[in-house]
Amino acid sequence: MEVINHLQPEACAGMEDIRREIDALDQAVINLLGKRFQYVLAASKFKTSATSVRAPERFKAMLATRRTWAEAEGLNPDAIEKMYSDLVNPRRDSRADPAYVSAKTGHALRQLSATTRFVAPP
Repeated sequence: MEVINHLQPEACAGMEDIRREIDALDQAVINLLGKRFQYVLAASKFKTSATSVRAPERFKAMLATRRTWAEAEGLNPDAIEKMYSDLVNPRRDSRADPAYVSAKTGHALRQLSATTRFVAPP
């Protein structure tokens, strides 16, 4: 998915420009999370036991990789880990409830934005 930003951060003339560009990025992030969720639903066809659903070793490795990616982007790895933990293991019985997953992810994204220092792209 291509995200079209009309302005680079340093070219923004004011808060209106910045908010418009952030909104475009947030919409792309949410679209990608929706697509990711479709893969999660598709994976359920292949998970035939409680162990394969939980896959604790895979989960641990996935979180470690996401932390590495976060650090490479100058993001808070703890916030990214929490976001993915909430995304993958919502604290509710219904993994297939997109509204709940979206609410938990939205909370994690708000926390991420509150704890992340943003670095201008090279």
